[in-house]
Amino acid sequence: MESHTEAALATWRAPPCPFTIEYAPRVLDDIRLAVVDAFFSLPRGGAEIGGILLGRHEKGRVQILDYVALPCEHASGPSFVLSPADHAKLAEMLAVARGNPSGAQPVGWYHSHTRSEIALSEADLEIHKRYFPEAWQVALVLKPHTFQPTKAGFFFRESDGAIRETSCYQEFDMEPLAVRPIPEAAAAEAPVPDAPSGTGLPACPEEPSSRQEEPSSRQEEPSPRQAGRPVPLARWWLLPAAVLVLAFGVLGYYMGAIRSLPAPYIGLNTSDAAGQLQIRWDRNSPAVRGARDGILTIDDGPVPEAIELDPAHLQAGIFTYVRKGARIDIAMTLNEPGGQKVHEATTYLGAAPERQALEDDSAIRKERDDLTRSLELERARTRKLEQQLQKAKRRR
Repeated sequence: MESHTEAALATWRAPPCPFTIEYAPRVLDDIRLAVVDAFFSLPRGGAEIGGILLGRHEKGRVQILDYVALPCEHASGPSFVLSPADHAKLAEMLAVARGNPSGAQPVGWYHSHTRSEIALSEADLEIHKRYFPEAWQVALVLKPHTFQPTKAGFFFRESDGAIRETSCYQEFDMEPLAVRPIPEAAAAEAPVPDAPSGTGLPACPEEPSSRQEEPSSRQEEPSPRQAGRPVPLARWWLLPAAVLVLAFGVLGYYMGAIRSLPAPYIGLNTSDAAGQLQIRWDRNSPAVRGARDGILTIDDGPVPEAIELDPAHLQAGIFTYVRKGARIDIAMTLNEPGGQKVHEATTYLGAAPERQALEDDSAIRKERDDLTRSLELERARTRKLEQQLQKAKRRR
């Protein structure tokens, strides 16, 4: 990892934050570049990425001096939702970083939101509380844009331990930094290496030139413009041709960028616990917050099951389902104001749930027979009451 400690540190402050956050601008710019690159890697919002922020903390100050990216396998889709393998990798990376007391320590983590606002979802909060439990550890959320600068915001624990997850106290624009110049040592011309040993060929000494530069008796020929001669007409066509090529290139870029504008996002994902399928979505997504209602469709057998969700259920962000098979197709459709619909689907694949062994057959048969007898007795009583009712009517 490249060291950024030689650069001046920038400062981020917010009144409720009990400490000042200082960061190396080059570190955050490198993270921004990776976030934007992932944003344009896929259509309709791209992929979300994340990693660990490294640095040091002192009383009243946290410094971000480096970072390391987490190679998320995106098992649940392009969102930054960690799989069991991702959780194991994150724990391993944190253990390695903490094992070097003299080096940079984990002071927080970062991740991008490409389909939702700068906020912490329930899944984000779970990661933060589980892996970054210290009062001084922070979370950085970045939101890339197609035509605007990437926006970012820090999240932290306040003095009472609370975390404001719905929005950041103070967002900021991440303007690209200037390109770093090539060091003079790297720009210097490298010396010509000697012939490699073991080739059997001696190094060829440089032969002195047998020709000496003779002073030119001719004067430098003036350019056509200096000589008063007209410049050939063909050269004047180079400028409009270059302008046309540039215009078509810019037009192609913006057309591709428009096609990749992020779509409304639900954040549908699943996890399983002993046959209990946890269906989650991002309740902080603008599409979810603004929906009038929705329908959750679960296909786990011959007939799909449709569950209607009102705004309260949508804000819960979770639905638990006892699955029957190994593959479950899940879809959610949100009805937005103005008649618009937002649709998202995902699929869960796993081992079929184990069926519990049935109780003793004799006990089941006995219970069934008792229920059958009770039912026959009730039917007999009903018939007797009907007969008495008919007799009473005749007497009248």
